[in-house]
Formats: sequence, structure tokens, C-alpha cells
Amino acid sequence: MCGKQRIKLASGQLISGTWTIVLLLLLFLLLLMGDSSVSPSRDLDLPTGPRLARLPPAWPQRHQDVFITPRTHFPAQKQKVLDLLAQGHTEVFLHALGAAIPRAIHLALSVQSQVGPTLLQIRTQTDTVELTDCGYWDENPPKFGRSRPIELSPARSMFFQLKEILRWLGLTVWEIFVFLLAFLLFTILLTLKVELWVDISYWIVFSPLFVCDAFNAYFCVIVLIRMYIETSYKSALLRALWSLFLILMLFIFKYMLCVKLTSSGTYEYSEVFTPVFILLHLVMVKACQLH
Repeated sequence: MCGKQRIKLASGQLISGTWTIVLLLLLFLLLLMGDSSVSPSRDLDLPTGPRLARLPPAWPQRHQDVFITPRTHFPAQKQKVLDLLAQGHTEVFLHALGAAIPRAIHLALSVQSQVGPTLLQIRTQTDTVELTDCGYWDENPPKFGRSRPIELSPARSMFFQLKEILRWLGLTVWEIFVFLLAFLLFTILLTLKVELWVDISYWIVFSPLFVCDAFNAYFCVIVLIRMYIETSYKSALLRALWSLFLILMLFIFKYMLCVKLTSSGTYEYSEVFTPVFILLHLVMVKACQLH
């Protein structure tokens, strides 16, 4: 008995050491993803000068980007936007912060009035000002009012938004939908086995979750191939590594739990829930990076 306990203790220490190494590798991967998300692309011919020195380092820097500040020359910026549209760019991005946001929206409306509302559409990604066509197209923009208050109500701030969940977990809406559908089938089979005493094994009960992992892995491979075709090599590799590791950890957890329920005594519960603890730590690190 003493020899068996020593072997079991040694195997448990080996498994714990393996999970520690995997956790450290994933932390390094998350740090690498965080660095790549804020660094500009090296393939672009970036402009230089005092204008870029005043910009935050996390701002994108592309040929079709126009940076608006309260002191920029309005006719020159307008002519630059018109030149970019004439060169064949399908999209032109106007970036502004704080007091320059009304000036950027005023510039967009001025360009739209000259090109034509049917030929040029405007999309805004700010909720601090209202997009209003007032017909006042000189260099000084009019006053813009707030479209809605920025603060959230207490009832809304209690729940996570879908956008936050997708960013923290690094998944898509399709993957979450497949998982929820598989989890619904899993709960139905589990209820039939536990409450109605249906003679089915736990492997059949867990089968929808295993099928879900297979579908999500197949979807990740498709996304990886599409991103490689679009020459997004680094982001494609990092996203595939994160998604496949997430699927692998969930698969290991479900497999070990199913083995534990089928034949008790094979694994300890601390070993069964180790993949879940690793995923919780990684999601925590990723959430801290995003904020």
C-alpha cells in the first residue's frame, strides 16, 4: 500500500508540474498577444513628423488614416480626404480625441456634402456627440450636443455585454452558440439519466459536448485558413493557438470528469478541475490586458 501511495503521489506531482509549465507558456502567449495588439504594422510606409509625436502609441497608422486635432488646418484636411477618395480608397478613417471629435464629424459631413450623400456613407464609433447635418460648412464647426448620457444605469452595469464576453474569451458568436446548444442537449441527457433513471452511460451524456469541441475545432481551422489567405499571419496564428488551447482544456476537463464519474478513484477532483483553474487564470490575465 505504501508503494502504491508513493507512485500515486509522484504521478500527481508530475501532473501538477506539467500544468504549471502549460500555464506559464500560455501567460507568455497572452503577453505576446497584448504586445502585438498595440504595435503598428511594419509593412506600412508610416509618415513621420511632429504630428505623429502628439498621437497616442495605440492609434492605428495606415495610409487612409487622417488624424484630426483642434489646431489642424481644416481646408488642408478636407482636401486630403478628397484626395484619398480620389485615389481609390474605399474607406477613409478620421481619428479624433476629446474636443476634436466635433471637428472630425464636421469634416466628414463637409466631405459628404461635396461628394454626395448617395456616394459616401458615414459611420461613427463615438457616443459623445450627435451626428447632425446643420448646413454650416466653414472652418469653425458648430456646437454639438450629447446624444445620450455616457453613464450606465445600475441594472445594465450588473451584466456582462456580449461584446465584453467575446473579447475576454476570444471566441466568436458562432462558437458560443454551438456550445450553448450542446450544453442544452447535455443537460437533457443528464436529467434523463439522474432523475428518470434511464440506462445510459456518462459517455453518451457527455457526447454532445465532445461533438461541440469537434465542431469548434473545425471552425477554428477554417478561420485560420481564411486569415492566412488574407495575409494576417501573426494574428491568425495567435488566434488559432488561443482557440485550440481553450478547446483542448475544456476537452481534457470533460474527459477526466467523465472518467471520474464512470469509475471513481482514477483521478482526484483537484486533477479533474486543473484545466478549469488554468482557463480562469488566463481569462483573468486577458481581461486585465483589455482594461
